[in-house]
Amino acid sequence: RARHIAQATHDLSAEAAAYVDQQVAAFANRISPAELQRLIDAAIARFMPDYAQELAERGADSRKVTIDHQQISFFGTSQITGELDFLDALDLDKALQAGAEQLKDLGSELSLDARRAAALGNLARGEQPLDLHPADIADTAPGAATVPASGAHRQVVLYLHLSDEALNGATGTGCGTGAGTGYGENPRQLLTADQIREWCGTAGRVVVKPVLDLAEQVTSAGYQPSDRLREQVVLRDRFCVFPYCERNARHGDLDHIEPYNPNGPNDQTRSDNLAGLCRFHHRLKTHHPWTYTMLEPGAYLWRSPHGYTFLRDHTGTRDLTPRPVDPPG
Repeated sequence: RARHIAQATHDLSAEAAAYVDQQVAAFANRISPAELQRLIDAAIARFMPDYAQELAERGADSRKVTIDHQQISFFGTSQITGELDFLDALDLDKALQAGAEQLKDLGSELSLDARRAAALGNLARGEQPLDLHPADIADTAPGAATVPASGAHRQVVLYLHLSDEALNGATGTGCGTGAGTGYGENPRQLLTADQIREWCGTAGRVVVKPVLDLAEQVTSAGYQPSDRLREQVVLRDRFCVFPYCERNARHGDLDHIEPYNPNGPNDQTRSDNLAGLCRFHHRLKTHHPWTYTMLEPGAYLWRSPHGYTFLRDHTGTRDLTPRPVDPPG
């Protein structure tokens, strides 16, 4: 792991490398590659804005789409691989989903994946998905209406750690770390100010929301958390908090650490009693004798049915189970 950290930080300036070293020293023996990369991105954003801009330009050159016509399957299909700009990928995903839903409304019994593939072929022939409700399909001729430009309806939510100078500066070289959400989320990726300007500039609507204090105690009456509480827990935990799990918390459940009692007080659904768990580990915790405690926001102590103990926090998972003592010689 020390060798991996040294290799990963080789291209950093002395100041940026020192920042990573200071952050990682306490848990270098258990840091995950993803968490290390997030620390490196944060160091680049803070100390090496010109290098961040260079990386962004390299990333733009890496975009490509490859269609393999040489390896046609027995069923007459070809493989497509590609890497797109985030906004282009978002718009394509929405267009394929709309086309797949339209094919289903028109009676297609193919799977969702097969309908999305067919919708891509329709787009290649210039056939746009209709912006119709199912009840309108019978009375409308194909091609009578098309979906407006997708940018007019696009909503991109950004969680940014970025200075005002970077956003408002004339040079456009400012950068920071953040996360973009649409159909997916990549927590704490490196972003340049130019990327943020482009994303916001092509969106049909930009909504500025209040900053969420991740340390604030938020409470919801009843079993279901409010949207604000859910967003706070997702941003705080980022991933499923079960030991070693790396699934995105946004796509999972919120679990009551102390089980919810319908006859109990109204403050059971609150920040310090909720944690993000993927569906599989939520069921595992509910139906098996796994228990856990929140030590502080984002840090959890787990105990397994067999007596193992794990600490899960933003640095990853640490096995705290006492090891058996070998008998003397």
